Amino acid sequence: MTCLCRGQADLPVTQWIKKLSVKHDTRSENFRAVYSELLKLDSTAYCLVMHRLRKQGPMSDVRYLIRLEVIQASLKLQLKTCPDQRPTIEVLKEVLQFAYEIGDEALIFQVHRTLATEYTHQLNYGSAALHAMIAIDLTEKLGEDNLYLGPNGWYMLGYVLYHSREYEASIKATKTALLLTDRSSETPMDTLSLFYKMNAFNTIGLAYEKLNKPDSAFLAFGQAMKIADPDTNTYWKGVITGNMGDVYYQLGQYDSAKVMLTYDYQQSLEYSQNDNAANSLQWLARIELHDGNAVKALGMLREAQRLLQHASTPAFTANTLYAFTQAFSDLGMADSMNIYMHQYLTLHDSIEKEANNNRLDLVHMRMDNQSNINKVITLSKEKKRIALIRNFIIAFLLLLVITGYLILNRQKLRLKVREMEALDEKRQAEQAARVAREQLDVYTLHLREKTNLVETLQDQLMKRELSEEQYQQISALSQHSILTDEDWETFKNMFERVYPGFFHSLRQQSADITLAEMRMAALCKLQVPSKEAANLLGISPNSVNKTRQRLRSRLGLDPEANLEQYFSV
Repeated sequence: MTCLCRGQADLPVTQWIKKLSVKHDTRSENFRAVYSELLKLDSTAYCLVMHRLRKQGPMSDVRYLIRLEVIQASLKLQLKTCPDQRPTIEVLKEVLQFAYEIGDEALIFQVHRTLATEYTHQLNYGSAALHAMIAIDLTEKLGEDNLYLGPNGWYMLGYVLYHSREYEASIKATKTALLLTDRSSETPMDTLSLFYKMNAFNTIGLAYEKLNKPDSAFLAFGQAMKIADPDTNTYWKGVITGNMGDVYYQLGQYDSAKVMLTYDYQQSLEYSQNDNAANSLQWLARIELHDGNAVKALGMLREAQRLLQHASTPAFTANTLYAFTQAFSDLGMADSMNIYMHQYLTLHDSIEKEANNNRLDLVHMRMDNQSNINKVITLSKEKKRIALIRNFIIAFLLLLVITGYLILNRQKLRLKVREMEALDEKRQAEQAARVAREQLDVYTLHLREKTNLVETLQDQLMKRELSEEQYQQISALSQHSILTDEDWETFKNMFERVYPGFFHSLRQQSADITLAEMRMAALCKLQVPSKEAANLLGISPNSVNKTRQRLRSRLGLDPEANLEQYFSV
């Protein structure tokens, strides 16, 4: 016990407090230095030091408090916790409000980044993506000369964005992580381990696969394989090989796909990764179907179904169910095909609905977050205004007291003159009070006018924030059915939020434009293909073509004009 206390006393706690108390910490250099030192401590010494930092540090200093809570939240992910530690999300939300109140964008960035990490570990990818995108926006706004988001931070953001289906953003963030880790670095915090570097290339490959860019996907998977090859753990070699096999299958190169998927299947079984093994097996079954081996494919799918019983991943299950429908179709077993098709459609629709809801929830969360931020900023400004008015009144009253005191002393010279002057001063004081009240009323009115202006600017800002999220809303619009009048009204309201004045402009160009033509114009604006437009409108593809032709005529366009290109302007 004596040695432990002496060792703790030797720690530079006072220096750490100073580093965490600075007003401006460029690129979080002081913060990272303290974090690195605390990371080296064992659990017992760490908790004792955290207690000292709270007891001896200036907890009334908002910047110190924020940095201390962010450090403790970050170290929790490194399995460093103390008995009296509060829930991380709750604490980070509190200090995020403090950061917005003082308007420190560097600290706002740090808290958002830490929240993104914490939500990721809780598998809450929607909330994680919200905070991740805000952190990225701040890095682009302030630049890397002011903010520090090292390779591990960028890797985490890329991982979150991939799982949120933000594939382009995921590729950009993950490539940034790899670029930074290839530079010369001073500390382990400034580089990715080989395992995470391999996963980074694998994530990039998966994102390119989702974007239908097979060449780029192969390059990324190849880089991941180079890192995995020296490793004695063959599981990840199998995973990456299987991912490449998926791409070959999508390209119709079934011989290459079969070799790679077979290797992935074998390695996944060896490491008891049954869900991944089942997914590779169902792709292999599809290859057998392509080769005319329906009975063999059905047996493989039965095995895949068995593997998924205790390790079910919804997307893998959906893939397997769809493969069953293909197998039963080839075997001429219509009843079984219909049963599995129903199961597949139910699960697939559930997955897509959840994904779309998550994207819409993300839009709403960003809007709510911006609204809360504006409220915090407004409240902070209002507090400062109230404090300013209070100080002004106190100073004014003190001035009156001092003035009255001096006046009373001067009246001691002559009683009669003092009484007359006292009456005169009283009248002057009353007049001064009336003037002061009038000035205060004018000042208060001015404050109200400024408050109204702030609210107006906030509304404009919220509208502009909404415009930055047009992609998510357009994605929801593109999959929205408009078969009924009620559907059309819902669609129209959502559409006009994204493209205000669109339908009004159409009516100006052609006063007698029909409702069907307006609907078609909206779908052309959204770049919806004819086949999907037919499904959305509940009409045949031929009717779609006729409606598009009438719309060209209505707008005075050439019969061969490209409506999507026309409305994209």
